[in-house]
Amino acid sequence: MMIRGTVPMCMAQYERIFATTRIPGKEMDTLGHDQNDSASHIIVLRKGNFYALDVYDRSGNALTPPEIEM
Repeated sequence: MMIRGTVPMCMAQYERIFATTRIPGKEMDTLGHDQNDSASHIIVLRKGNFYALDVYDRSGNALTPPEIEM
């Protein structure tokens, strides 16, 4: 993957693709990154609404895409 089509992106950056958010501040925003691997849901933003969707069943098994869609 290239940044602006010229600079290769370091593979170490991939860990920041998920579980990273912008935290608003008075003077400047900051980035927050959760390194806790125990998350069991995803957040979906659709037409201004946020939805928390579980991605594991009660036994701890990952749901399939059709199960998540339901």
